[in-house]
Amino acid sequence: MIAWFCLRRIITAVILVTLRGQTAWVALTFNMWLCIFDLGIKLHLFPFEQKTRSIMEIFNDTIVVTACYYFYLFTDLVPLQEDRYNIGWSYIGLIGFMICVNVLVMLACLLLNFVE
Repeated sequence: MIAWFCLRRIITAVILVTLRGQTAWVALTFNMWLCIFDLGIKLHLFPFEQKTRSIMEIFNDTIVVTACYYFYLFTDLVPLQEDRYNIGWSYIGLIGFMICVNVLVMLACLLLNFVE
């Protein structure tokens, strides 16, 4: 899994560097495909020893894939700036939700380890 972790970061860097002169759509699409492929690998392999860690990793990757869809909405696909502004708030809410869930799971694991 460490090899895939490093390879994924290298592929992301290559995509960003080689496609920087292209339209934003091309880089966004390749990045989204990479995120979906990464999520598929984690769903198929369930790679971590602890069930909680695997579930949280899948949850986080699902949020990242969802966040990738938002990047399309921040382009000229949505013509009104006010709509993009409201979409931005929902994006912030999505990321805030992910942070809250991660903090709550981290605190629950901490309390369970403390009780043991």
